[in-house]
Amino acid sequence: MKHWNQRWNLRITPWLLMGLVLLAVLTAEGITHLILEYIPYIDPSHRNIVDMTLVLMFIGIIFSLSFGTLKTQWDNHLWSQEELRLNQERLHFALEGSQTGLWDWDIRTGKTYFSPRWVQMLGFDPGEIPNDYQSWENRLHPNDREKTIETLNAHVRGETEHYEAEFRMRTKQGNWVWIHDRGQVVERDPETGQALRAVGTHSNVTDRKNAEQEVRHLSRQLLIAAEDERKRLATDLHDEFGQTLVALQMGLEMLKNNMEPPDGPLVLQCNRLIALSTTLVQEVREFCSMLRPTILDDLGFIPALHWLQRQFTHQIPGIEINLTGFNPSQLAPEVEVTLYRVCQEGLNNIAQHAGAQSARITLESRTDVIQLFIQDDGRGFTPASPRFRNAQGRGLGVIGMKERVDALGGSFSLKSTPGEGTIIQVELPFLAEETS
Repeated sequence: MKHWNQRWNLRITPWLLMGLVLLAVLTAEGITHLILEYIPYIDPSHRNIVDMTLVLMFIGIIFSLSFGTLKTQWDNHLWSQEELRLNQERLHFALEGSQTGLWDWDIRTGKTYFSPRWVQMLGFDPGEIPNDYQSWENRLHPNDREKTIETLNAHVRGETEHYEAEFRMRTKQGNWVWIHDRGQVVERDPETGQALRAVGTHSNVTDRKNAEQEVRHLSRQLLIAAEDERKRLATDLHDEFGQTLVALQMGLEMLKNNMEPPDGPLVLQCNRLIALSTTLVQEVREFCSMLRPTILDDLGFIPALHWLQRQFTHQIPGIEINLTGFNPSQLAPEVEVTLYRVCQEGLNNIAQHAGAQSARITLESRTDVIQLFIQDDGRGFTPASPRFRNAQGRGLGVIGMKERVDALGGSFSLKSTPGEGTIIQVELPFLAEETS
């Protein structure tokens, strides 16, 4: 029966079925005539009866051998059509329920199918957007086009397992909506590996992006307020508390100079108090500098970074700190503060946890963003390990750095491998402009 299923693997239609019935009748009639040729003389009236009997018998045999299989094939065909209809219905409801659009891209020809939901997402009616790749590319936001296309091409070349990107697209009304795009190459040439077809989905994430933008705006205001408070506190400590300590120190000096005898016990006590007050004045000044170094406001980020390097080398002489890169200009004040705080926290982490012998801070420029790298040759760690997650729960070092960077619309990443050190990478816009 399996042999017959393979030979009769046809798409059965009513016309084909009628043709097969006719063929069976003609075949049975032909076989019957051949048999009657070898049967001795039969009365004509009996011959017709034998003829009809043999024809019916052979038709029954033919039906039993082939048309039972054809009926099974026909039933399977109907069942497959029903399953296909149900699956298409489920897909339609799933896409509609999730407000998701579907695209199907023939990479060889550029022809692309856009589902009605995909088209409506941009404010168009079905049929208003041509079904080709350029219809998608031409509507990308200029600031997102290069990165998005490169992400897609990387997947088409087989460099990534999936394609995923977020970008802005121009609507029919001329405004911009945020799209979360996901897809995958589903067909490749078996010989060359060249991508032939890709399928994916579009989701409108404008509301989420607006909410994230609002959160970033509020976080940015909080960071600015916190820095202003640190600056005010540093100024108050320096001006009020520092001046009081200096006055106390001068009073002790005057008191010591008027004591007799010059080497008596009270003079020795004054010397101890003067030394203590001098140490306290120095510690207050250092604390004020850590809260908000005046050099950051007076001279900018790079001089402040060099000052931080000297302070770190003085306090932790066993670690060599190298600074490389360029001297950025036109940085927004909040960008300078964020870069400085990331370097400050990064060096603190190296001193406390890395066990490193050297570290490098590098600044690089790429189009309209500045990149900061902090790399050490310490013991490293596994970021996904429970130990690191527990440490994150106890301290706000890495979390605080990431929140500062996120608040300015930048990106933060941390990579580490046991025995190979740690790399912190930060990318921030030069002017920290909030995107629309």
